[in-house]
This record gives sequence, C-alpha cells and structure tokens, in this order.
Amino acid sequence: MALQKSRTGTCDGAQRPDSGSDQITGGQIPDPDRKIDPTHRVKGMIRVDPKLKGRVKANVPVFVMIRRAGADGQPTGSPLAVEKLVWSGDSIPFELTEANAMSAGTELAGDIVVMARYDQDSDAISKQPGDLTGQVRAKVPTDKLELTLDTVLP
Repeated sequence: MALQKSRTGTCDGAQRPDSGSDQITGGQIPDPDRKIDPTHRVKGMIRVDPKLKGRVKANVPVFVMIRRAGADGQPTGSPLAVEKLVWSGDSIPFELTEANAMSAGTELAGDIVVMARYDQDSDAISKQPGDLTGQVRAKVPTDKLELTLDTVLP
C-alpha cells in the first residue's frame, strides 16, 4: 500500500481531525488557498535513456521530487515539492510549483536537484530492483528542463 500525505496530517489514510502538522515531514501542511508565485516553477520533460526503453511500460507511476542542491551539487534535505505522474509513452512532461510543496512556507527557488523514479510497484516509499531513476541540477525558474531516466536500481 502506498502511503500518501492527506490534509488531515496523516499518512495512513485514517480520518483524524486536522492537526495542521504533516506526519511525513514533521512540518506544517501547506494552506491549499495560499498565493502561489507562478515564477517559482520547474517545467520540463522526462525521457528514458534509449538503452533502457525496453524496461518501461505505460500506466506505471513516475514520482518527481525536488530537493535543494548541496555545495557538491547533490540533493540534500527534505523534499521541497513532489508530484506523481503516470508514464504514457516515450516521454512525459512535468511541472512543479509551490502548489506541490511538501511543507508550509516552502519557497521553490535557487539551486535545486530534480529527481524522478519510474516506480514498478507504485509505492512512493519503497525502491526496488529494476526501478529507473534520473536526476538533474537546475536553478528555479526553469521551463525547458530535460531529465533522463538513465539508472537502473540494483
């Protein structure tokens, strides 16, 4: 079973009074009515390395995540924004904004790493052998990012 963040602050699907706290990140849940800055966005295309095309099928989830880039260029800290997409062909467009933020007060800005995982078991938490991943460093905003799924998890 995939764990998903709900507006009640739980990740087990139980309906509880809204505590205002996110049990996944420990932060405050973003206000769904907050003002979103349209210039704070990451938009692009996810493709599969041609050598790995035989490993992908339609209707399989692809999880896209943004983290801050560390001094070494590698992802660091908690996810800033996430999105679940569904693979449908040779490539898939994506756009993440502050509307996809994991915690209240998250500003999507600066030096980031965008990561994607083609996830065979549809569970955002688990990773299994054969899942495809890729990542690319970028600066917000960006509108033509190219992210290639080029690594097969062992």
